[in-house]
Amino acid sequence: MNARCFVDLAQAVSQATRSYGLAPPGFQTLPKLGKYSRVLRRTRGGAVVAIRTIGKSPSQVRDDMIDGVIRLQDHLSAEEQSRLRDRLRSGSPVQTISTDLAAPRFRPLAA
Repeated sequence: MNARCFVDLAQAVSQATRSYGLAPPGFQTLPKLGKYSRVLRRTRGGAVVAIRTIGKSPSQVRDDMIDGVIRLQDHLSAEEQSRLRDRLRSGSPVQTISTDLAAPRFRPLAA
């Protein structure tokens, strides 16, 4: 997955999160090394969900983003979190992300 695909997924999940009256977190990728596949960090200005993307499909990355959003909503009951998860998954489909974005793009170097 390249950076453009990650940005498109993050924007789709953020937009869907906002549509339910919630403040979306920031999203970033994790470094290749490390033992965690997702890290949540709360800041004074909001929160950040960092996700490892290496070896994951766009739908897996999207699901990690959504799960991060859900875990940050600790004021919701388990039932409300489940309902929100289903709504976010239907509101930010991976199909909107072009499949050719998953492959790296190369630009010829100027001579």
